[in-house]
Amino acid sequence: MLTEGDFVECTTRAQRKRHWSQRPTAQWKLSPLCDEFSRGYDQQWVTDHMPAGWRKRRVIAELPSCKQCEKSKQRRIDGRPA
Repeated sequence: MLTEGDFVECTTRAQRKRHWSQRPTAQWKLSPLCDEFSRGYDQQWVTDHMPAGWRKRRVIAELPSCKQCEKSKQRRIDGRPA
C-alpha cells in the first residue's frame, strides 16, 4: 500500500500546475499521474534550468494543483485502482 511519502511534487515543461508522481526508481523517471506519457520535472530541475529571473516565480509547491493528479494519488493511497 502506498503512503504520502511515496509521491513527489513535479511539474511539466509548461510549469502551469503542480502534479504528483510516484517517487522515481532506477527503472523510470518522474511522470505525472494524470498523464503517464509526459515527462515530469522536480524542483531541482526547474531551479537549474530556468533563467535566473524566473526562478522565484516557479516554485512547484506554489503552483495550482492538478485535480486529476490529486484524485489519482488519493486513489492509490486508498488501494483503489487508479
